[in-house]
Amino acid sequence: MELTNPRPVTVEQLQRQLLREGEVLLTYVLLPQEIVVFAVTRNRLRMVTRPLKREDVAQRVYLVRRAIDKVARGESVLLLRQIAPDLLHSLYRDLVAPVAGLLAGREKVIVVGDGPLHTIPFALFVVRYGAAEQKAFQLARDRSDGSAAHPFLAEYAQLDYLGNAFRFAYLPSLSALVSQRLYPKPRVGRTRDLVAFANPDFTPRAATGSKIAASTAAMLDALGIGGSGRDGVPIIPALRETAVEAEQIAAILGGSNTIYTENRAQETAAKFGELKAARYVLFATHGFLGGEFLPAAEVLPEGAAAHVPRARRRSLAQPSLALTLVGDLRGEDGILTMKEVIEDIELNADLVALSACNTAGESAKANNGEGFAGLTRAFMFAGARSLLVSHWSVDNLSTLALMTATFRNVRRGAGVLSAVSDAERALLGASYSSGSYRFSRGHPFFWAPFVYVGD
Repeated sequence: MELTNPRPVTVEQLQRQLLREGEVLLTYVLLPQEIVVFAVTRNRLRMVTRPLKREDVAQRVYLVRRAIDKVARGESVLLLRQIAPDLLHSLYRDLVAPVAGLLAGREKVIVVGDGPLHTIPFALFVVRYGAAEQKAFQLARDRSDGSAAHPFLAEYAQLDYLGNAFRFAYLPSLSALVSQRLYPKPRVGRTRDLVAFANPDFTPRAATGSKIAASTAAMLDALGIGGSGRDGVPIIPALRETAVEAEQIAAILGGSNTIYTENRAQETAAKFGELKAARYVLFATHGFLGGEFLPAAEVLPEGAAAHVPRARRRSLAQPSLALTLVGDLRGEDGILTMKEVIEDIELNADLVALSACNTAGESAKANNGEGFAGLTRAFMFAGARSLLVSHWSVDNLSTLALMTATFRNVRRGAGVLSAVSDAERALLGASYSSGSYRFSRGHPFFWAPFVYVGD
């Protein structure tokens, strides 16, 4: 009820019932001509208004995401240099610095964003970028030549990121905090340590007769999936490496695991399989988070999507996950939508990881935060106690390193929030080779995409 019909959360309720020692809550309201920042601890409250337009904040978030999304689509990694540290510092200055006094001495920061703030990790904000930091950054960039001693992008590794000092937990709404802390779902017996969906089958094959059904093609078109192959069939990049990711995570966790790959990674397996019995759930597939909500009154009859005009279909697009799209889908279309997660999925998971997710383009839809908030809220409604969500697609090795390190930390007894934060900090100091050149993973593109959602 707290998620479907949220009620106002009072400061008194936050301080007496919800917040714990060592925590601070940051929540935001982005108004057309100003922003409002609330910072709350168990014994302090501060509200700050800033004369900043919502559009200005959205534009800055867009500028950060624009270069990241280009690289995520396969363009040159050196485009990441377009993200200026003073831009990351400006977000800290306007969104966090006014209430920084309440963060001092606390390690966990709970963030309830608004609009575009749902689409950017606060961990990549830069705390200080004065004359000394600017000089050091430029010197490191000038020395950067792709060698082992001076890898490309190494200048970003030395910045003072907010994620170095705090661990961030995100929530789609304040009512989600009420739901999780006052009305937690009882833990029941679980027979699976991990249930994973990885490397779904997206490609029609003439040799086997597998093809994309008209209803599936219509759903993909509604989501704005670009690029078409033969006969107008959408081209969706394969994710073969995600099968390795799932297998390595299963090996780390041990115990009883089920991994659905290729043609077995079907929507029916998610709806009617073993998810309720799993402690951890992994969806290593494409996530299309830029869609709008689908009101209940707008639900189309089953099989009707292919006959609805394109403009109408796009107005109905929802945040979704892509599972196997070809062959016999047993009456499904292969697109697991937000509405289906709410209505058809039942979970009892400590963690649901949505790995290899990306957004459907750079449009305003992908920047308003509704997709992120909607999909995460849906999985929490279905029974997930926490989620690990990727805001953008990162290179295979970085994703593999982040995910396996996170689950290795969990296996050693760390809480999920600590596990992912420690994995990110370790990756920040790493590098990799591409051809004869060396690149630093200190740029936030590599270490900051995954955010923890939940308690």
